[in-house]
Amino acid sequence: MRSPHGFIITPHEGKLYKNTTKVGSVEFILSSSIENHNVVNREAIVTSVPSMYNGDIKDGDTVIIHHNVFRKDFAFGGREKFSSDRIETDTYLAPQESVYAYKNPIEDKWKAVLPWCFVRPTGEKLHGEVAFGKNEGCEVVFIPDSEYEFRIDGEILYRVDTNDICLRKELLEN
Repeated sequence: MRSPHGFIITPHEGKLYKNTTKVGSVEFILSSSIENHNVVNREAIVTSVPSMYNGDIKDGDTVIIHHNVFRKDFAFGGREKFSSDRIETDTYLAPQESVYAYKNPIEDKWKAVLPWCFVRPTGEKLHGEVAFGKNEGCEVVFIPDSEYEFRIDGEILYRVDTNDICLRKELLEN
């Protein structure tokens, strides 16, 4: 099965939500709300790239996606419903604009999809270091409200549009 414009994906580890943590041998539920976007799984495995796609993402790659792709919601009357991106059980169609980064299982290194980059916050407001993407490794300053928090490999990173990076920090110091 192939789509002309969307990625066919499955949830990473088969989970729609990452809402548990393990302490010792006991697993604790952090949130039981399907409405909490912070605990929606944002990692997926690509089973089929779009037929009209000519980028670097390949079948089998892990991708970072928008939280609404897997997110459940409530329909009228309080009935739980799946995302409109769901094709069938554990199979979803992610629009290209909902895919922000990818990792090839052989290289095992995250790469951002333009126009995005992922910034590691440094503790100073609106400052960070580009973890992956354009200007990787540079300390940067970005405009207010341009950052969106992701947890990738246990680390908090901000997804920032590269056009929202004001300057590289070394330029600020000169």
